Amino acid sequence: MRAISDAMGASLIYLCRFAHQRPYIFAPPDERATAFLSNKTPPMSQLHVLLESGKSGFSHTLDSDWLQQANRDPFYNEFMRPNELTQRYATPVLNISNAPLALNIIRDPRLRPYDDGELSEFATVIPHLQATVLVAQEFTRLRAEVQAAPYERRGEAVFRLDYDGAVMGMNAAAEQALKGPLRLVNGRLTSASPLDQKRVEQAIGRAIRDLRPAMERIDDGQGAARYLLVAMPVEGDARDIFCSASAIVALVDTARRLDLSEALLCGLRSAFGATQRESQVAALIATGLNVEAVAGRLQIGQGTVRTHLKMAMQKMNVRSQTELAALIARLS
Repeated sequence: MRAISDAMGASLIYLCRFAHQRPYIFAPPDERATAFLSNKTPPMSQLHVLLESGKSGFSHTLDSDWLQQANRDPFYNEFMRPNELTQRYATPVLNISNAPLALNIIRDPRLRPYDDGELSEFATVIPHLQATVLVAQEFTRLRAEVQAAPYERRGEAVFRLDYDGAVMGMNAAAEQALKGPLRLVNGRLTSASPLDQKRVEQAIGRAIRDLRPAMERIDDGQGAARYLLVAMPVEGDARDIFCSASAIVALVDTARRLDLSEALLCGLRSAFGATQRESQVAALIATGLNVEAVAGRLQIGQGTVRTHLKMAMQKMNVRSQTELAALIARLS
């Protein structure tokens, strides 16, 4: 995007999608963009979307009718004007979840406006941006599928959540779970037990905002803490802008028997960030093998086994091998 900006003679370009009464911005490193993303500006109203329904090509902030409204707008007066952002052009790139994704170009207000020929030339980058966005969405979708696969193979309930925590997809087991320990309220997961609601919100929030996996025990809806809710972040570029899956939430039934399969090892890696070897060591220890037996099984030194075990326990937030065995038994 920086290269495109330089080629256009722009001071800044960015992608913006206005949804749920709020803007989502993807921009190259820039102190003005950073100020906006850090909520250090007045709220950005829908006036600044610029796009006109059914119109292709560029709209701009030099239109007299638009300026008349903008002169009463705090975001325009307190942020755009002082930061020389008043000459702006916007054109649609893609429609994502009924909210257009737009390319925005900022030009130094001391320079002449772009002419129609220049704007037509700039529009030639739109197909390339469309392809880039679609590829980014597909990569994120595939990452989400990989993370969900170990749980889905075991028949666990799996939910896919967007950047705002709303459920954007679920499997058949998840639909059944909504009749048991979980509920769907206004598009978001809630616990059937009010006592568990805060833990559910914290786990999901940690995965989406902090990009850290989280796990919480929740009630089965009948008074028994039978389930583990595992929330895992999905890595991806500009997930809020591109409306991609931002987290996977799996509901693990602790009543299932222990199964040290590749699916379990993959689950440990995705849920806790454990390496392949750490997952193997932890799983074998959970079966009751001692350090010497695990070392022989994996053909590594006992000191190496202890190191992997220590790291695995730290990542899984357990303090003893007994707790480790209990945790893996619940996840298997």
